[in-house]
Amino acid sequence: MSKFLALTIAKNTDQPAYVQIYRQIRELVLTSRLTAEDKLPPTRTLAVDLGLSRSTIVAAYDQLASEGYVHSRIGSGIFVASLPPDHLLHVRDPQATQKSGIQEEDSRSGRSHIPFEIDGAVYDLFPVEDWTRRLAASWRRGHPDLLSFEDPFGHFPLRVEIAEHLLQWRGINCDADQIIITSGASDALDLIFRTLAQAGAEIWMEDPGFEVIRNCITVGGMKPVAVPLDESGFNFGLAKSIAPSGKIAIVTPSRQFPLGVTMTFARRLELLDWAHHSGGLIVEDDYDSEYRYEGRPIPAMAGIDEHGNTLYLGSFSKVMFRSLRLGYLVIPSRLLTRFRNVLSRQLTKASFVAQPALADFMASGAFGAHIRKTRRVYAKRLTALQNALAEHAEGLLIAPRQSSGIHLIAALDAEISGRISDVGIAIAAQHKDIYIKALSDYYVNEAEIQGLVMGFAGFNEQVIEKGVKTLAEAIVESLSRNRDR
Repeated sequence: MSKFLALTIAKNTDQPAYVQIYRQIRELVLTSRLTAEDKLPPTRTLAVDLGLSRSTIVAAYDQLASEGYVHSRIGSGIFVASLPPDHLLHVRDPQATQKSGIQEEDSRSGRSHIPFEIDGAVYDLFPVEDWTRRLAASWRRGHPDLLSFEDPFGHFPLRVEIAEHLLQWRGINCDADQIIITSGASDALDLIFRTLAQAGAEIWMEDPGFEVIRNCITVGGMKPVAVPLDESGFNFGLAKSIAPSGKIAIVTPSRQFPLGVTMTFARRLELLDWAHHSGGLIVEDDYDSEYRYEGRPIPAMAGIDEHGNTLYLGSFSKVMFRSLRLGYLVIPSRLLTRFRNVLSRQLTKASFVAQPALADFMASGAFGAHIRKTRRVYAKRLTALQNALAEHAEGLLIAPRQSSGIHLIAALDAEISGRISDVGIAIAAQHKDIYIKALSDYYVNEAEIQGLVMGFAGFNEQVIEKGVKTLAEAIVESLSRNRDR
């Protein structure tokens, strides 16, 4: 078992855990550190050692078996297969394959991004020249905030612009004093937990949901409670039955991630009423609310909270770019002193460098114009993905009326899901330079739906069309291999 002690799971990568495990064990085999008939650890044991679900380990082992690296013996376990030397010398490495021509390259940076990454960078739409001009100008003016942390809540003019943006776009009436500039969702959650939660506290979260939220809760010394969703969104009644002592609920009501469900108004009122009468708190993660392509935007939950029990998380990464590393947290007025006391002891992680430029970008109207421009383009790319899946990917089911967000869910129909898992499809697609997340990876409890999480915002219509065709080929080949085994 000592050979497996070096297996590690990187948290700062989009690569699924099962792919990381599969590749590391495969490398052990190809470099002869694991030889024929060496036994792999039991799935349950390795899952405990790595802090993962058993289904993740099973998926990695299944992929190794499908490619002939390991084989199972009933009642004995999983063993390394006998591989001829020439096979080891000429094995196809997924990371060193010839590119399929599907990757989209940004002409400025030379960096390729792969369909269907959820956060595929939209270099072609961002006004780089305008942004760099404003950034340079903010440095030439030499604002003191660039060189010191005068206010741990962040650059005040930026907070003013955010407050105006939230009033106009999300129906939230707040003051600039209630806004804290953060480095993103993880920073905001860490600040919330340090300020308001006690060690060991039970924190309700959605299942399926963001893995980063679960990690933040655990790292903060609290207990994540995964609450299964229903067709109305976060199931408050079920949350109370699972963990009655829970006092903080983290939800994505406008568009649940990853399923895309919108929390009903009745369910929102129920959750707000609970917070008001029990002293509970709601953390509203509004991660991509700017992108709604039909009808009026759904008001934020914080906008209808009359009693100040909702903390609102916003981000610039979806509208601007990920490397900006700026987000914001809107807190109720009654909690201002508590947050300021915490930040006076440990300053915010958000860099001040880009904050004056971002304030100028928003004040000029360029920020709103960029949202409107990308919204029009993303709507076309969503339609292109829906049409391509309907035409080329038989067996994948998509919601007929999706009209928001920057990703969609393609569920596996009963015939396909009975023969291959979404994890298996994701691995097969990656061999063809298609990056797709398996929906089941986002579940803590047993996955109720098998499906694929497909980002579309960062890819033009031609790339989307080619990507879906390649995905369909990967599915057909996987089903054929499974039939022949």
